[in-house]
Amino acid sequence: MALTPKQRHLLAFIRHYQCAHGAAPSWTEMQTYMGARHPTQITQLVNQLEARGAIVRDHAHMEVATAIVSQVFEWPCQAR
Repeated sequence: MALTPKQRHLLAFIRHYQCAHGAAPSWTEMQTYMGARHPTQITQLVNQLEARGAIVRDHAHMEVATAIVSQVFEWPCQAR
């Protein structure tokens, strides 16, 4: 699974957010973090991450990422 730098950046944010908060970030939080001007930019990135198998979405509840499934990006949550 080859990811673009933007995809890796967003995936790292999602993973960090999940570790810190126990849930996926909102679309607005991702948009703000990535500096995206339009929500569609985040939608495209999330769809690409899902298509590449980096995340799994819960479409029934419209959550962004319920799991990080790529072995490359399976970081354990570290206590702070």
